[in-house]
Amino acid sequence: MTSWPGEGDGSGAAGSGAQAPPLDDVDRAIVAMLREDGRISIRALAARLHVSRAGAYLRVQRLEGAGVITGCSAWVDPQRYSTACPRTGT
Repeated sequence: MTSWPGEGDGSGAAGSGAQAPPLDDVDRAIVAMLREDGRISIRALAARLHVSRAGAYLRVQRLEGAGVITGCSAWVDPQRYSTACPRTGT
């Protein structure tokens, strides 16, 4: 596998605002799938990409470590959320 700048070399380049590592087609597919469904499992991600689960997991970890993937979030409908939560207090 490819070693990316800052990965285990003590340079601290990963996640420090340094230039992002070059991405191959599999990396780009991972990012695209996670953008579409941030809750997809590693197993499903690997199956769709025809790679091993370990390979998919390591790639996601590297993309996170390099700052390409910065997190996952839930999009919440404010109206539905406010009506679903009982009000407490006054």
